[in-house]
Amino acid sequence: MPSRRAGQTNPAVGENHQKVIRAAAERLARSGVTLYAIDARGIYSPADDLASRQYAPSAVGIYQEVAAAAAFGGDSRAGFDLLTTITGGRFIFGTNDFSQAIRKATADLHGSYSLGFYPRDPQPPGWRKLQVSVRRPGVTLLHPSGFSLDAPAGEFGPETLRLAMLNPLGSSAIRLNAHCRHASRDQAGAVDLVAQVDADDLLLQQKDGRFVGRLDVYVGEKTAEGGLALFNSAIRLNFTAQQWADARAKGLPYRRSWKLGPKAVVIRLLVREPGTGRTGVVDIPVSRIAPPPGPGS
Repeated sequence: MPSRRAGQTNPAVGENHQKVIRAAAERLARSGVTLYAIDARGIYSPADDLASRQYAPSAVGIYQEVAAAAAFGGDSRAGFDLLTTITGGRFIFGTNDFSQAIRKATADLHGSYSLGFYPRDPQPPGWRKLQVSVRRPGVTLLHPSGFSLDAPAGEFGPETLRLAMLNPLGSSAIRLNAHCRHASRDQAGAVDLVAQVDADDLLLQQKDGRFVGRLDVYVGEKTAEGGLALFNSAIRLNFTAQQWADARAKGLPYRRSWKLGPKAVVIRLLVREPGTGRTGVVDIPVSRIAPPPGPGS
């Protein structure tokens, strides 16, 4: 077994855990995820942990790093605090009333704002720290501790697109809702898909007094055997200030009609913003597609 030089740190031990936790939290923040955590141990006394360390085992040779890792990982509260703070959430600990902790987390949803800004000059990609303050006294602000200036995400490759369409987890970085119904009784197998995209989740650029961008839309038919039939379209966004305000208030509509394949079991709608790479997904089981409209509807 190769020896480790003095001062060299094992990547699985010590302060390197902070780097891993920070990287994971920044990835969540870039995807628009706010993380809340509750310490299930409730009220916790450090004396309980100290009692188990009265007779520390001898840490020599190859077992020294094992003991160091165990000592470092004994209390996870610092890691959860870092993880939730970076995403703009809360870490709630030191309470045995879990219902109160959950109410405290859900109460944050009743008052929130969306802020956006654009760099004046081109900036290199990377993570940027963010600090928000208000003049009103007694106000506690929760927000991500930074944001990412990533290079444009570009186009979906064929394999990446297929994985995104078949991934059972999907994504909610771009919020949307959709419903599907059979088109008419005279068109066997034809369906209408109607969707609405939350415009607040899109990052449009200001150009010559207008708000411009692009949204890629993919509609897939998934079969029980793992097959995938795919339709796609690109929507060019070009709004005046008033049109953009209306879109943010009402959402962006999308509609598509086609003849459904006989083996389709799930319809997946995936929208993607090429500039940021953020996506939103809605799955509609074919068995739950609404019947066609009746006469006069």
